[in-house]
Amino acid sequence: RAAKLLRKFFEKMGGTYIKLGQFIASSPTLFPKAIIDEFQGCLDDVPPLSYREDIAKVIYEELGGESRVRTLFSKIEEEPLASASIAQVHRATLRSTGEEVVLKVCKPDVSEALRTDLDAVYLACRTLELLDPSVEQRLGLSGIIEDARKAILQETDLEQEARNVETFREFLAKTSPAFDGVTTPKIY
Repeated sequence: RAAKLLRKFFEKMGGTYIKLGQFIASSPTLFPKAIIDEFQGCLDDVPPLSYREDIAKVIYEELGGESRVRTLFSKIEEEPLASASIAQVHRATLRSTGEEVVLKVCKPDVSEALRTDLDAVYLACRTLELLDPSVEQRLGLSGIIEDARKAILQETDLEQEARNVETFREFLAKTSPAFDGVTTPKIY
């Protein structure tokens, strides 16, 4: 029951806490089984943000304005293919070729919100450890939170993600035919 209340609290608190919940769900050596099992719910789809109110603004800002977006895409579907704590994915059609693509879009202000929230969680853990040094010795919470913070903030860097996909594509090409059936998305 306590684990369920904690997960619901994390979900209500938003993106940062959902990411921490995902970290908990993926860390069976750090947390009790009951908590791991309950936090599996944080790995499921997150309710999407409104395309018109939120996501379109990010796309316009990132790609040089509404008119530029209209020249690049003949259509962007408002209903996302997927929504997670950090980003949403929308189908689109390139105007120049008619090719169907997907747009992965970070949710508005997600990097700043994550950084602020994770800094606050780290500070709270560090304060607890300073007040009771046995907490640091037994749990090492601030170290765990710092590791999670770095990993979570990296997820907001979609340009780095694109570079990683390209590196992986090069690896696959060099190791052919071992991975001939493996493909990577084309990044624009």
